[in-house]
Formats: sequence, structure tokens, C-alpha cells
Amino acid sequence: MKRLLAILLALALVAGFASAQTTIDDFKAVFTGFTDSFASTLMLNSTIGNDWSDGYVGGFPHFGVGLVLGSTFTGEGTADPVFNLMGVAVPQELEQLGVPIPAVALVAKLGLPFLPLDIGVKAGVVTPEMATALEGAYGVAAAYKNVGASIRGRVLKEGVLLPELSLGVAGNYLTGDISSAIPGVSGQDVTYAPGDGSSWTVSLPAPEVAYAWETTTLDITAQVSKNILFIRPYLGAGYTFGKSTVAGGLASDAPTAAESDTGTLYDYNSDGLENMDDLIYMAAQDTSGSVPDFSALGFMYSPSPITDPNFRIYAGVSVSILVTLDVQAMYVPATKALGASLSARLQ
Repeated sequence: MKRLLAILLALALVAGFASAQTTIDDFKAVFTGFTDSFASTLMLNSTIGNDWSDGYVGGFPHFGVGLVLGSTFTGEGTADPVFNLMGVAVPQELEQLGVPIPAVALVAKLGLPFLPLDIGVKAGVVTPEMATALEGAYGVAAAYKNVGASIRGRVLKEGVLLPELSLGVAGNYLTGDISSAIPGVSGQDVTYAPGDGSSWTVSLPAPEVAYAWETTTLDITAQVSKNILFIRPYLGAGYTFGKSTVAGGLASDAPTAAESDTGTLYDYNSDGLENMDDLIYMAAQDTSGSVPDFSALGFMYSPSPITDPNFRIYAGVSVSILVTLDVQAMYVPATKALGASLSARLQ
């Protein structure tokens, strides 16, 4: 799924900027719309692992520990503007659900003494070894971190006919990035002539498609569940506050210095040029008409953070036979974003 996400953005950037009719403003308009959906879905993604079929694991020393895998989707039609910009059909894999955003975490919950409360923590990370293996297998470099803490309280004890009712609060932090080489796109030499008779040549390596995100949320939930033998169905609603920031584009590692036609070195840092944005700005001011190709240089664009609250409903069922298997589905009515997760735990 991460490779699919990288390919989507690569196609949008490379094919989109290959057209003379496509401008940086066109990209920003389409990318802003796409990242609005992406950022909103990240808020949903950050909640995966917080909600179990049991609204309360029981008093101390009752506990549960397990692994959760899941994914959220940006929603039907969210990828369409990107492919419309390119003038190509939307891939069938993205047409109905949108772009997938995977999630993984280890989760643990522990009941507290005296009060019907439990506390929980979760953590998911792509280690350097995992990232190296992923890049070697799929050509996608990835970093991922998902952490959170929660507290839940039982407000209605389950009876013969009554369901269990619980309330919960969780704090979540999610960050990640992916980058992938683009087949058929190579490095480029960029020449800058400042107008004083000299010229500078900068050799840039092949760019990679890049995507980065960061989400911080506070999630409030209410949930009902009912145990029927070893099966427990449940239904809940959550309201998520927070902020999601998404950046995307092409990244290319600029050298620290450029060789001039006289053989001397032009040091970016000593001349106030600290990053790729400065290099693009410098080249764009060149009046000789030799403006570099943005798609071969690289740039990152980040719209304003998304802070709109996110209301969702979720439902699921667990089966407990030695190990508890818990399947859950989520839906955000405002954006039509979907999510699903599967967890296995000892409890």
C-alpha cells in the first residue's frame, strides 16, 4: 500500500509537469484538495488501536496486550483530480475507496484498582532494519511512528439484558514519510549565469517522489458492547480534535557546492543558499531563459494544516477462544472516509 501511495504521487508529479499546460499553481490547487482528504484521514488513522470490543478490561490485575493492523482510506473520488490533471483514468484500486494509509501498533491495556478504569498505551514504528528491507524489496523508503495513550471508564455495568457502556479519551501522535525513485527519470545538470560573464553548473541526482505527514489528535469515544458466549459485538462513536500536516512533492539532494566554469567552487551556505528552495529561486531569477525544470529539480509543497474536528462511527465484533480476534470498521460521514482494523490479543 505504501508503494501504491508513492506511485500515485509520482505519476501526478511527473506526468502532470510533463504537460506545458500544467503549472505550479495547477499542482498546488489539486494537491491542496487531495491533502485535505489525506490529512483528515490521518486523524482517523491515528485512532486505530485505541478501541477494543471490551469497553473495559476489568479491574487490576486484569490486562490485555496485542497487535493491531489496519488501514484508512481517503474516500471515493479523492484521487480523481490528481489523475484528471494528468488526463488519465483513475486506477480501479483507487476509484472506490481512495488512497490507503496503513497502520500498525502494539497495544496494551491495564485495569486500575478500586475504580472501573483502564489505561492503555500503543506504539508502532518502522525500524531502520525494516526500512532497509522495505526499500530493498519494493524500492520505497519509509519512516513511520504511531504512539498513543488512553484511559477508558465503564459507566454502565453489563447485565443479562443491559450492554456495557464505556467512555474513553486518548491522545495520539502519528508521523511518517515515504520516498521512491521514479523509473525513467535521471539526474540533471543545472547551469546558472548571473550575468557577470560567469556561469555555474550544479549536478543534481535523480529526484525521488516524497511524501511526509504529521498528526496530533485528542479522541473522545462512547461505546456499547454485549458479550454473547464468546462473541462480543460493539458499536461506538468518536470525536477527534487535532491537527494534521501533509507535505508532498519531489526531493533531490542538492550538493553543498557547485563547480563554476573557472573550476572554482561556489559554496551555497557561505552565499546564503541553504536548500533546494534557494536554488530554485536563484535559477528562476535567471534572465537568460534557462529556467530549470521543476520536475527534475525537486520541491516540496505543504498546504495549511487541517484542524477540522473529525466525527466517526465504528462497529466491530470480537471472538475469544484462547486468543481474542477483533475486527473493526470505521466511517466518517463528513468525508465518507473509511477504515478497518484487525487485532489479535491476549486478555
